[in-house]
Amino acid sequence: MTVMAASLGFSTTAGFLELQLVSQAVVGGPITTSTVDYVGWSKTTAVGVQTLPASTSAFMVRTPLSAQNNPIVNIAGDGSWLAVQPDSTNACEFVAVTTGKTIAVYGSLLAATAPPANYEAETNPTSGQVVNDGLMMPVINELLPNPLGTGNDATDEYIELFNPNAATFDLSGYELRTGTTTQHTFVFPAGSQLPAQSFTAFYAAATGLVLSNTSGQASLYDPTGIVLSSTDVYDTAKDGYVWALANNKWQWSTNPTPSAINVIRVPPVTKKRVTTSKSTKATPSTKTANVSNVTAGSVKGASTQTGVKASNSIPIHPWILALVASVALLYGAYEFRTDLAHGVTQCRRYLSNRFRDWRTFAWWRSHRTDQ
Repeated sequence: MTVMAASLGFSTTAGFLELQLVSQAVVGGPITTSTVDYVGWSKTTAVGVQTLPASTSAFMVRTPLSAQNNPIVNIAGDGSWLAVQPDSTNACEFVAVTTGKTIAVYGSLLAATAPPANYEAETNPTSGQVVNDGLMMPVINELLPNPLGTGNDATDEYIELFNPNAATFDLSGYELRTGTTTQHTFVFPAGSQLPAQSFTAFYAAATGLVLSNTSGQASLYDPTGIVLSSTDVYDTAKDGYVWALANNKWQWSTNPTPSAINVIRVPPVTKKRVTTSKSTKATPSTKTANVSNVTAGSVKGASTQTGVKASNSIPIHPWILALVASVALLYGAYEFRTDLAHGVTQCRRYLSNRFRDWRTFAWWRSHRTDQ
């Protein structure tokens, strides 16, 4: 692409027009710009710029032109600029402005050859060796979060990696991380290798990684921060138990196998023992009938007792009894409401008569005393 024509409407005194190419070699890499073409102009004569024509309605067109009327440009800023005006008979054509100056016409140049370039394979930024192109990623295969004994967690805990490839895998710059909320990281130094189709245990004595005894996890990252392999989060690690991968499933095993194929030994399932207690008091009148001819599956020595009554009843709560009694009283009051009303009336009449007799007696006594 080249700058073919520029209108003087940009500026009537001086100006500059540049065509830039913006490029990025890799995604996320630096952005670079390079000048593809440019032109500058000014009313006054200056080095590297084109002098504006006297006519304010003039255009500037690049020369020389090819047979197709295209500017011949081989490098940025190449060629000369000619002051032109639109043709009055054909608006799509330009005619040169007579300035009395001689316009130098340059001969056509040959196309330049493409600059050479060398190709190199992408390299590991840490080790300087070729990345493990075409190889399968390593897999975390086994963890020992809680070794047997005390005081040896900082040395005997390990994380085992498996290399499924038939070739050595370069671990330079790869990372092992442990933990769920707070993470600890170990970066493999340059030259770290996983042998072909091998199981390799990396102990805490060398990595310094800490595995939690409760709610832990381990992960493997590549040098760019992409997770390659990760264990399931385990709950509570018992002494000597390993968190192992078998048939794409993480499970506990009582058989640690560092730097070897996993041999799963499933921990025994602890059953809760349910006990029931029965207490019976024997009385002299208790009769015991021994059971003979015990069939298969029955308990030997089983006996039945007569005279002792087994009670399977559930005691009734006192509040339930109070509720039932209240309902019964209310129902009785409703059924005998007429009799109750009559009784209340008689009681009130009796009390009224008694109160009148008492007042009469009190009056008689007071007057008798006065006499």
